[in-house]
Amino acid sequence: MIAPMVASNRDDIAFTILLGGPGVKMQELFFDQWHRDRKHSGVTEKNLQELRKLDKIIFEQFARLPIGGTISDGLHQALHKSVKLEGLEGGKLEAQVEVLKKQYSTPWFRYALNFNPEPYLEGTKCPILALNGSLDFQVDAEMNLGNIEKVLSKSNHKDYEIIELDKMNHLFQTAETGSYAEYAEIEETFSPIALEMMSTWLNERF
Repeated sequence: MIAPMVASNRDDIAFTILLGGPGVKMQELFFDQWHRDRKHSGVTEKNLQELRKLDKIIFEQFARLPIGGTISDGLHQALHKSVKLEGLEGGKLEAQVEVLKKQYSTPWFRYALNFNPEPYLEGTKCPILALNGSLDFQVDAEMNLGNIEKVLSKSNHKDYEIIELDKMNHLFQTAETGSYAEYAEIEETFSPIALEMMSTWLNERF
C-alpha cells in the first residue's frame, strides 16, 4: 500500500519494488483472501456463499462507521451469523465476535476498506518491479499482479516488470501450500531467488 502512495506524490523516488502488494481494491482483496482461508479450513460451499453476502454487508457498514461510532444491532447480528457459519459456537463464538468488532473498528482497517491502489499506481512514474509468490495465500498473485499490469499498461508506464515467483508464499519463502501455518515452520526467511531477482533488476537500471 505505502510504496505507491509515496512514489506517486514525490519526484525524488528512484524506483519502487512491490512485494506481495495489493493491485485491486482492498475490499476485493479481503473478500478473496477470506474466501480462500475459509475454504482451506473446510467451510462448506453453501456457507461460503452466505459468508460472501455477509462480508459485503459487514465491510460496507464498517467502511462508513465514524471513528468511535457505535456498532448497530444489525451489524452485530451480521458478525454473529458470519462467525457461526464458520463453525464456532457458544463462548468461542461470542469471543470471536468481540475480537472482530475491535479489529474492524480500528482506524487502519476502516481506511483499508476504502483503499484503492489504482490511482497511486497510475501516478507512479519511476521504474516499478512487482513481485508476488504463486502460493501467496494473502494477496492472490493472479488477481493482483494481473490488475497491476492492467493499470500500468493503461497509464502507459515506461518501465515496469511484473513477475510471479513459483512456489513462494506471501513472505517470499519457498513453500508447499502457502498457508499461514507454514510461515513459522519454514527455515528460509526470504528466498535467495527473490533477492537475486531484485538485485539484478536494480543493477540493470542503476
